[in-house]
Amino acid sequence: MLRGVFAAYLNGADPRIPSASPLFGDPAGLPPLLIQVGSAELLLSVSEGFAAAARAAGVDVTLSLGAGLLHVYPSMRDTPEAAAATDEIAAFLRKHLG
Repeated sequence: MLRGVFAAYLNGADPRIPSASPLFGDPAGLPPLLIQVGSAELLLSVSEGFAAAARAAGVDVTLSLGAGLLHVYPSMRDTPEAAAATDEIAAFLRKHLG
């Protein structure tokens, strides 16, 4: 199933171009990043790799790991985990945007 999703998303494009995957781009100059990812997320290692690459490029990165949580857990309305993630987003924005 995922191969079909990836193929549809890429629509024939090379999967190693930055617009397909930020892992292949240069993160230098990005603004501060908040990356929220669940520990049960299929893309956990990708998220961790991108966070590491951005840090190495001098970007201020906050990597927030949701214990036992799945893909896009911050969008799971009416759950305590989503509420906590939303609070974290608000605090991050207040810190960086004033």
